[in-house]
Amino acid sequence: MHAQKPNRLHVQVGHCSLIVSLLFVLVLVASVLAQENLSGKISGQLIAIKKAGYPVNLDELDKWYSAPADGANAASVYAGAFSSLHTSTLGSIKLPQRTTGMTADTKQAIAGLVTENQPAIELLHKAAVSGKCRYPIDLKKGVNTELPHLAKLRDSGRLLLLNAAFNLEQGKAEASLQSITDTLGAACSLEDEPVLLSQLVRIALEKLSVGFGTSFESTRTGRKTASDRGVGVSERRVRNGAASRFRR
Repeated sequence: MHAQKPNRLHVQVGHCSLIVSLLFVLVLVASVLAQENLSGKISGQLIAIKKAGYPVNLDELDKWYSAPADGANAASVYAGAFSSLHTSTLGSIKLPQRTTGMTADTKQAIAGLVTENQPAIELLHKAAVSGKCRYPIDLKKGVNTELPHLAKLRDSGRLLLLNAAFNLEQGKAEASLQSITDTLGAACSLEDEPVLLSQLVRIALEKLSVGFGTSFESTRTGRKTASDRGVGVSERRVRNGAASRFRR
């Protein structure tokens, strides 16, 4: 009997399977080599980062965001201010703009808010000059880190700027400037906090305070009043770096 010749289709399938297997092995080897190369590069970069004094893991990050060595942590003063905040009407009051004067209702609402929050405002002024700040957050939790102070800081910034408008309305330009610069102080309390959201809040507060300080003018009359001249001084001082004394 003659030996049965192998089916040509079976031979082709076998060759294709062999080629696919070889390609798979080659891809796997290339992938392993690439991962080893990448791992080596990452390890080198982490070593360089650590040598430069920066953290490379969550435990180190939490320690790197350190409290002041002398124990004078402004966060404790801010915490007292936060606990004294009354913000039930804060969201309904818009910051006055240079192009529109304040209505009688707005003046009354701001006056009531400022009066109710005087203890908090005094603490916010104190906190702004209390030095370095380390809020009590646990960065070891990574993306699950809780940041309850950010909402309070946003409210505090708006309150201080409304207080600035209130003082300016009464002709107290210096007191108004103090509230504006202390809003910058609240923003700069986040300067060392290594969290993206915290830095976005810091930037927003800085823009809000500088924008308010450089644009707010009384439009009640067509001439410059003493308050208006005070705002002009405030504008120059804010532009020249009123926040610099909070930098650490």
